[in-house]
Amino acid sequence: MLTCSVHFYRNVLGLPFSVPRGTVSIRAARDEARAVEAAKRKFARRQGLGDWHWCADHYEVCPAERSRER
Repeated sequence: MLTCSVHFYRNVLGLPFSVPRGTVSIRAARDEARAVEAAKRKFARRQGLGDWHWCADHYEVCPAERSRER
């Protein structure tokens, strides 16, 4: 199972940087594609919209750090 965070960003008109719009943590997904799809749906629900594109232009997937077992 995959655990990750998906960060959503919005491009600023004409400028070479993006503004963070939110982060969604996914605890367990079969693979990265399923984690991204779940994060998109969750992000859209949080914003009260039907599609995540209304609040963000792109996203970045960051794997969660694994804790060390002793």
